[in-house]
Amino acid sequence: MNNFIKTIVLLTALSFTFISCGTPSSPIDRLKSSLKDVPTYSILLEDMKEDGFISPSYYHKYRVVTPDDAYVTPWLKVSEKYFRLNSGFLGMALVDKKDGKIEANPSPPGYQYVGDPKYGQWRTDSSGNSFWEFYGKYALFSHLMGGWYRPVYRNDYDNYRSYSGRNMVYYGKNNTYGTSGSLSRQNNPSFFERRKAREAGFKQKFQSNLNKKVGRTKTGTFRGKAGRVGK
Repeated sequence: MNNFIKTIVLLTALSFTFISCGTPSSPIDRLKSSLKDVPTYSILLEDMKEDGFISPSYYHKYRVVTPDDAYVTPWLKVSEKYFRLNSGFLGMALVDKKDGKIEANPSPPGYQYVGDPKYGQWRTDSSGNSFWEFYGKYALFSHLMGGWYRPVYRNDYDNYRSYSGRNMVYYGKNNTYGTSGSLSRQNNPSFFERRKAREAGFKQKFQSNLNKKVGRTKTGTFRGKAGRVGK
């Protein structure tokens, strides 16, 4: 196990201790702290879930990617506020760090490194479309991002730059990225299965409570009428 993996494993072990002690920092803050000496990385929102109905708990999984390594964390507890804030970014990069500079605006995986000649170059396919190609030691970068990465074409990248310049989140030309994007349904079907099961559970619980309430009301009405007849 290399030093990068050891760092993340140690972080994961400590994260639950910090949470139980009431430390306000989030798991992603601790990830960033543990990676402070790593000049280039991305932290993707790999998965998320809610547990419980009355007082739910909220969890994230992150994919941490460096140019030559990757690691997916176990479930890490997050606050409801942070969970809601990032609920639309499944599969996207929540944090990118490139050559020591951090960018925390959510973006499609890999887009932060596109256009920089240090990481790759623009190529043209047989149809005349311009696309980005990672090279050298960064060629593995796109693969390590798992199924979340898709080839980046120049038109998409230009649109991303336009959105980014206005501090807006870019979800792809055809709504490819994010929780509502086509890529998430393809790459993480279990997330949608859990969400569907949770919604069904809420409906079942609501119907059960409603049936109990209606049953009590009917019983009370019947007894009331019986009492009046008796008089």
